[in-house]
Amino acid sequence: MNHPSQGAATLLTSLVILIVLTLLVVTSLNVSTVQLRVIGNTQTVRNMDAASQRALEFFISSSANFSVDTTSQTFTEGTDTGTLAAPQCIHSQVAAGSSAVWSMAPRDNVWELQATITNGATGAKSTINQGIQVRQLVGSCCPTCVPQL
Repeated sequence: MNHPSQGAATLLTSLVILIVLTLLVVTSLNVSTVQLRVIGNTQTVRNMDAASQRALEFFISSSANFSVDTTSQTFTEGTDTGTLAAPQCIHSQVAAGSSAVWSMAPRDNVWELQATITNGATGAKSTINQGIQVRQLVGSCCPTCVPQL
């Protein structure tokens, strides 16, 4: 025989199971949404870093860019805009294999470069710093660098 209390208990148990399943589905949807946002942000940052790196490599490809007269430059990549700061000469020494007593000995100059890019959609910023050593003529580096023999 089926008692009315058994039907109510079955109904109540089914209702509790249905609520628990609904909560599990809603929670998993929220977790998926958060994961998609994280992946999207990671991809945006990587794209910004790649654009900055391309701008740095293009800048490095010309030795004319390494002088005390070089100013900052701007670049764009899609909706992102960036700035290449003027290179800073941070170290200078007589090139290996050159005579230190010769006043025209070439120098190994170390330059510091910085590219900053801003995402047009989110306003997120990314900065990449890079150093490069360039063999140059005497006087190419800034006068504040201490020449080392």
